[in-house]
Amino acid sequence: MESFSTVINSRVFDGKGRNVSYEVFMNEVDGKFYAAVQQTRDGKRFGTTPRCKEFETFEQSKKYAYTTAKERLSNIATNKSWLIDNNAQVR
Repeated sequence: MESFSTVINSRVFDGKGRNVSYEVFMNEVDGKFYAAVQQTRDGKRFGTTPRCKEFETFEQSKKYAYTTAKERLSNIATNKSWLIDNNAQVR
């Protein structure tokens, strides 16, 4: 494995009607595994560039990436102030 990424969609849309989701990145370099999570809107990367975290195994990096993305998606879907500040809707 060299690198891998996938997008996890939400049912949350911002005030401009863009689907808020998270892209999960995983990468292997010289036997070390790296993972990062980036917010996307309509499939385009949004916000600051994420920092990769280093792990000893692919399974650890995978668990971190998907758990982090799931937590972030849950937070935006249930955080009323975020929804109001971004004029967002859950569909």
